[in-house]
Amino acid sequence: FSGTHIYRITKTLISDGIETPHYIAVGILDDVQVTYYDSHLQQYIPKQKFMLDTEAGDRGFWTQASKKCTLRKQIYTEQLKMLIKRSNRTASGDHILQVQNGCEIDDQGNKRGFQSYAFDGVDFMSFDQKNNKWLAAVPEAMLTAQSLNLNKEFSSDRQDYLSYRCFNLLEKHYSLGKETFEKKVPPKVSVHRGKYADKAHTLSCVVTGFYPRAIDVMWLQDGNIVHAELQSTGILPNHDETYQIRKIIEIDPSSSYNYSCQVEHASLKEALTVQWGPKDQRFKILIPVCSTVVVVVLIVTVAGLLRWKKRRSAGSGGAQLSVQASQRRGSRYHASAG
Repeated sequence: FSGTHIYRITKTLISDGIETPHYIAVGILDDVQVTYYDSHLQQYIPKQKFMLDTEAGDRGFWTQASKKCTLRKQIYTEQLKMLIKRSNRTASGDHILQVQNGCEIDDQGNKRGFQSYAFDGVDFMSFDQKNNKWLAAVPEAMLTAQSLNLNKEFSSDRQDYLSYRCFNLLEKHYSLGKETFEKKVPPKVSVHRGKYADKAHTLSCVVTGFYPRAIDVMWLQDGNIVHAELQSTGILPNHDETYQIRKIIEIDPSSSYNYSCQVEHASLKEALTVQWGPKDQRFKILIPVCSTVVVVVLIVTVAGLLRWKKRRSAGSGGAQLSVQASQRRGSRYHASAG
């Protein structure tokens, strides 16, 4: 396969000092969750339909994986107890141990593995694969790192996993879900004018519904890149496993600059550009002007109709009076004649 791919497993052990620690492990390949383990369920389960085929090529895969997760929980529980003791923290309080390991291969075929620990929300230590040693991220982790460096068997196992076994899993899972990982969904791009924070005149470029995750979005001013962005949301997930991003810049409404939002994505043969410029601004201003003219015309028309109706009513009333007067004169004539 081609391109850059990363497979990682994030493991979290949560202890409240009273009950048995809760352990969760989540396997993710290229931002797609493929596996999940929960110590409450005591099962390692597939999160994608294509992962069900793993059992076909490796009988007992899920059963063995569940047993390994149970064993990992026991190991991490002991490590958490040791960290609590060495850091002089209260064992009865809430504590969290997080471990992330995985591997990555780029489009040039370069490979790297990684493993790191975080203790109570703070980076604790990591494994230096090149030098085959553990490195402390904070002073209180030095003793633990030294202890693990003396455990040659453990370090050797980590080196083997990060160099070989992890990549075997990456390639295996990728081949099973190739259709999913290689799908390409083009982005939908729209540009909006509005306000942001204390800035009265801003432009927002909203890009959504794209897959894969990697994308380049930039604002251009008369063809030149605008580096001074007010805000970027970064790439965020949608509910349908696609992604979105929004970038906002400030503009001078009195300027004659033409702005455009340019998007480059694997699903596009060429860059997609959506423009916004003075013509668009004049068009938006024209709408209320036209509306005002229409209202004025309607008022004049209605007023004219009312005046016409009033005159007509006045004319009809005069005619009726004349007829009545003639009738009265006729009556007097016939009376005198008789």
